[in-house]
Amino acid sequence: NKGEMEISIITINYNNKAGLTKTLKSVLEQDAYTNIEYIVIDGGSTDGSRETIEKIEDKLAYWVSESDSGIFNAMNKGLAKVTGDYIIFINSGDTLYDKTVISQFLSVNRDLDVYIGDTVIEYSKERKQIWKSPDNVSMRQLFSASVSHQATFFKKDIIIKYGFDESLKIVSDWKLFLQLFMKDNCTYEKLPFIVCTFEWGGISSTDTCNYKERYSVLRTFYSDREIMDFNSLVKGGTKEEQLFKEIN
Repeated sequence: NKGEMEISIITINYNNKAGLTKTLKSVLEQDAYTNIEYIVIDGGSTDGSRETIEKIEDKLAYWVSESDSGIFNAMNKGLAKVTGDYIIFINSGDTLYDKTVISQFLSVNRDLDVYIGDTVIEYSKERKQIWKSPDNVSMRQLFSASVSHQATFFKKDIIIKYGFDESLKIVSDWKLFLQLFMKDNCTYEKLPFIVCTFEWGGISSTDTCNYKERYSVLRTFYSDREIMDFNSLVKGGTKEEQLFKEIN
């Protein structure tokens, strides 16, 4: 298998031993693990996470446990180490949906920039919901919502080009999607399967700060008139529209 395509999986973690244990298990159990370069970036955890990583370090291509300046700094540290053809981030607490996710991706005819599959959002043990990946990623899609970075396979060259903007605390992944889809017109295909289970409750799940950062990002790409037009095109009196009005 080693002569075939390699998928780099990056997991970042900070003081979330239970979540990390679940994530590591879901990656290590992949039936195509010989095609995986697995990288784990820990932020200097003191809850036993480091010891958990040490137990399986022989299965990792690279790992480190040291302080960082936040989520996107940790994700960039992982990107600095990748050699795989495609990259996916499965962060602490999130899991690959089943043991066949990577082998399913390897069976796709891959030459495009970005592939996104479906995501199961786990609000609680009792409440789950499927977040479908779009057939195409439009400005309207990104303006009113986003796509799931946990279910996204990025071609290495295109994600290395930008990485994650560390000046942003919440929406750096969303900014990356804007750059790739709206500015670079990257090639894309929807994957016909569920890629991951995403544990609800991270910092990007909170509203007002999220939208303030989104608005600051939009202003780096678009004029206020363009943003006003996007706002009017996203119909339905959504919370997003109200928040953008408040910020503006």
